[in-house]
Amino acid sequence: METKKGLGCFAMGCGGLIVAIIGFAVVIFAVVMSIVKSSDVYAMAMERAESNPAIVEAIGKPIEAGFFVTGGINTNGPAGDANIAVPLSGPKGEGTLYVVAQKSAGVWKFSDLTFEGPTGSRTNLLEQSIAAE
Repeated sequence: METKKGLGCFAMGCGGLIVAIIGFAVVIFAVVMSIVKSSDVYAMAMERAESNPAIVEAIGKPIEAGFFVTGGINTNGPAGDANIAVPLSGPKGEGTLYVVAQKSAGVWKFSDLTFEGPTGSRTNLLEQSIAAE
């Protein structure tokens, strides 16, 4: 009987350790998401998306960014690169904003900024930006 009791305590200790490891991983993930969402390149991309008539038509307003941004942003002082996918949603549907950018001399420049809407159609926000200028 005592052996079973000892195994039960061991199992509960391992369960607590597993919960602690999962909790730690969740906290790290939340911190990384917060860092990505507070970056300049993310803010610039979201500003363009929220003001784009094609995106507003596709998913409606207000446009909200999902929590799970995939990809990554790497910076080293005035240089860096970003390649992220941001889930967007609105009252009419959902889509994904794809962002590829490079940072040089402290300035971000987009090489791709594309929205894929709920029907699978794609809108190149860079072409629309150039046409507007």
